Formats: sequence, structure tokens, C-alpha cells
Amino acid sequence: MQETHLSDRHLSGYHDGTLGPDELHWVASHLAECEACRQRWWGMDTAAAVHALRTHFEQHLTYEQVVAWVEGERETSTVEHLQYCSNCRSEIEDLLSFQPLVRDPDTNPETTQPKVVAMPRRRWQPFAAAAVVIVAAGILWWRNSQPRIEIGADGTAGGPASAEEPLRPDEQQLLQTVVAAREFPKAPVLEQLIRPRGVLLDGAGEPTTFALEGPVGTAVLDDRPEFAWTPVKSAAAYRVAVFDESFHPVAESGDVTVTRWRPERGLEPGKVYIWQVTAKVADGTVRAPLPPAPEARFQVAPAEISARIADASRRHPAQHLLLAALCAEAGALDDARRELDAASGSDAAVAAELRQSLDRIRGR
Repeated sequence: MQETHLSDRHLSGYHDGTLGPDELHWVASHLAECEACRQRWWGMDTAAAVHALRTHFEQHLTYEQVVAWVEGERETSTVEHLQYCSNCRSEIEDLLSFQPLVRDPDTNPETTQPKVVAMPRRRWQPFAAAAVVIVAAGILWWRNSQPRIEIGADGTAGGPASAEEPLRPDEQQLLQTVVAAREFPKAPVLEQLIRPRGVLLDGAGEPTTFALEGPVGTAVLDDRPEFAWTPVKSAAAYRVAVFDESFHPVAESGDVTVTRWRPERGLEPGKVYIWQVTAKVADGTVRAPLPPAPEARFQVAPAEISARIADASRRHPAQHLLLAALCAEAGALDDARRELDAASGSDAAVAAELRQSLDRIRGR
């Protein structure tokens, strides 16, 4: 049976973002599986770059647009063109330097607007096509010379350590959506994990206790998460207890003298758990959390979700915004924040806004 590939219309529509929801999902799924169509799709970036270069070389400002600019009319399209086109900028500079002025002798010469007379356009256009060809060849050489990661039979990546695979279509779509909105959508699982603070009905003050640092109100990607809490003055030891949603005990630390603990056995992926810490002090014990603080809940992310994020981290270790988006999509808010904290350069500003999105999700 002949293998079916995407048409040029599908690839062009996916590239330009003009497909409907059903077609978009179908094309993205096909690209995730079909190497041949992915290669054609990546090639469209080169074609777009060459088209942009050709546009900059060939579609220069008209004489009327040049005159309008010199006379003070600043159209947005002209401004955008002049940012890229040195030829048209040079022509405008020449006109500004050498333009003859025609004034009405009956008007005040200090307030009369200058009029520009026609000047011949430069004759550099014959060289433009050659320049386009040279630059396009350079782009193609650069793309083909970039190192590609080869995936071995054991599933590990080979090739230069600094090379990264191209983003998959679904990853690219997720990253573009999150960066454009500067907002993470709230993962459905968080409705089970983030609980509102209660209210004491007897009017008594807040109980004296300590705080749990995490995991609280989040999913975790490790089935042996590290539990952390703030220290209690003069505490002799701490004991961590982990329960399922029916409050059946599933793990216990025994007495520990530090404020961190990791269970020896993995917890079940996909399950929601509740945990608490008891501190032994001189006059008894202190437990956290205590009402009106909500239960400390977390989920061990399903195995397939953890595997997907681990695979993306292996392929794109420097794509911190993408990894943060994948973690947030899974409800792993602590992991998402760590990825945002690692972002640098131009991504740092976006990361700062996305950290605020995590705070809004938590209700802070």
C-alpha cells in the first residue's frame, strides 16, 4: 500500500497557522511520526527566509513613498521597510541632502513645506537577484552543515553534546501558545491538589506550628519525591507520614533529625497522596499542617507523562521555557518554577511573567 504524505496545502497551512482545529491536530500528529514530511516542513523555513530576502531586495519603496517620507509622512509600512533596506535609506538621505526646494514667494519662507523634485533611482536592481541567490545558497549551506543528533538502538542520543533536535510540532505549538499568552493553563489535576485555607470557627488564634515546603499542591515527576519542611526550634527528631486519599498509610520515615526525607520505595504513579510531619519537642509533639491550613496534597505524575518530560529534557536541555510549559501542563508546578529559574538571556523576561502565572494558579 502506498504511504500517504501531507500535501503542500497542509504543510503551508500548518506553517502559516491557517488550518482549522481538526486539520491542525491531524497534521501535527502526522508530522510527529513522519520523517519525510518533517523534512519538507523544515524546508519551508528556508523558503520563507529566501522569500523575505527577495522581498527586501526587489520590492523597494516607490518614488512617491520616498517623497512622502522626506516631506514628513511616516507610514508604518515605510518605517518597517527602512529598518531592513539600506538602499532606500541611502536614497532618502541623498534626497534630504540635495533636494531643490520650491517655495511659494507669497508665503512665509520659514513655514513653507519643502517640495521634492524627481531624482533618478539608483541602478542597483540588476544585482539584487544575484545577491538573493548568493544569500539563499548560504542559508541552505548553513542548515545542511548543522550537526544532527543520531538516536542509537539503545534510545540514547549521539553526536555533539551541544546539538539539539528540532522541536516536535506539538512542542513548538505548546511553546508558542504559552509564550504568546504569558500564561500557563491550570492543569485539571490541580483541582484535587490545591485546597483553600480553612477558617477557625471558635475565634481562637492560629495554632503554633511549622511549614511544609513541598511537595504541596503540585504533581511530582519522581516517584520518590523529596519531602521538605522548615525546622522547629529544639526539635529532637521529625517523623514523616504519607497517606493515600482514604488516609491509609503508605510510607513513613521513622525518626529523622534533618528537615528533608525521601522514601526508600517508589510511590504509585498517577495517585494522589497526603503527607504530614510530626516534630518531637521537649514538651510533646508539634504537627504540620494543622487546621486551618489545608492538607498537604500532591500527585505522582502518571508514568507516561514523566517519561515524555524526561525525553524532552534529554533532547532539549537548554529549552527551559518549553520544559516549564510541559511541567505546568502536567501540574508539576515546582518543576516548572525550577525550569523558569534556569532561563537566561532573552527568555528571562518571559520567565519572570510566567512565574507570576504559577503564583496565580496556586492562588497566591
